[in-house]
Amino acid sequence: MRFVTLVAAVFIMLVSPVWVGAPDYIPEDVKAGRAAKQRGDYDLALELFSRAIKLQPDYALAYNERGQVYHRKHLYGKAIADYTRAIELQPTGSGHFYHRGNVYFVMRNYPQAIIDYSQAIKLQPDYSRFYGARCVAYERSGEVDLAVKDCRHALKLNPNNSYAQRALRRMGGAP
Repeated sequence: MRFVTLVAAVFIMLVSPVWVGAPDYIPEDVKAGRAAKQRGDYDLALELFSRAIKLQPDYALAYNERGQVYHRKHLYGKAIADYTRAIELQPTGSGHFYHRGNVYFVMRNYPQAIIDYSQAIKLQPDYSRFYGARCVAYERSGEVDLAVKDCRHALKLNPNNSYAQRALRRMGGAP
């Protein structure tokens, strides 16, 4: 009986259009939700991302995308909940931590933003944007030495990181 179940599960994963394990597959509702989000049609985007989640409750990207829409609608508690769920489902997703950190940042919860940005950096240490974001969170927290260090590292990774350039100038440092 276990063999039959295993064969059925493998068959479903191979032929199902909603199989989450396919590395490059993005469900149609998520694609359409992204398009709606780009157009600024946040209500439709929420509807589409929510439908994708209902169909595939273990698809982290759908939670991440819906979290971005909640963030844009200033529904910060819901955004944090969706990013947290995305992290639970995909703890190696650096973008989930980064986006949740952005929500904490706009809520002025800089210590929590720094924690999330630090985790994003741990997962993807060569991405300039994460260092730039943490730099500004450190700056707002009054930790100028750490801020300057992160800004300089961000610029080492990407000399065109305008976020880090501006922050360094504000702090009296040269990019």
